[in-house]
Amino acid sequence: MSSLLDRFGGASDDQRPEALTAVRLGQKPTKVVLFTDQVEDVLLHYVNDPEVRGYLVCPGGECPLCRIGETPEHFSLLPAYNLAYRTIEALHISDNDAPTSLAIGLLPHLGPEHLRREFLAISRREFGQYLVEAAPLQGDVSLVEAAIERFEASRAKGLELASAYRHMSAEELARVPSIREQLRAILPPEDQP
Repeated sequence: MSSLLDRFGGASDDQRPEALTAVRLGQKPTKVVLFTDQVEDVLLHYVNDPEVRGYLVCPGGECPLCRIGETPEHFSLLPAYNLAYRTIEALHISDNDAPTSLAIGLLPHLGPEHLRREFLAISRREFGQYLVEAAPLQGDVSLVEAAIERFEASRAKGLELASAYRHMSAEELARVPSIREQLRAILPPEDQP
């Protein structure tokens, strides 16, 4: 027998790295607080398979998705405090620089006079079009500041924003049924995993 406390309770909440999720943007505004302009670059594939649906980090090298011609998309990940969930999340920003893109909408709010002082209500209008509206933070920001401090401590210990997205090895991806079938059809037998 073993102690459940020993097995799962070894690290206090202060010692555990913060688990990140991705900010979900939709037609209803998502309210976030930005606190840095520093981003992490990541290459993501979108997979639409019943086993694996959503964005996942490209494993590089022998990535089966890359081998069948599905080029990963470059995103800049920006940490943001989600007011509704009281957590730091990864906001993924495409390279789209159209006037209504998320990146261009965020630019006016990345200066020191805005960071930690306002919240943004971000909504997705149509594909690639976003509305970013700002308002000052006027209430108690102690929860925001505490979450930012925990996040920064976790970053110092090696937490990556890309941890908000699923990571699969090339071998794991090659076993996903829809990817496996494409590999079989596209690649010569000697190049198949």
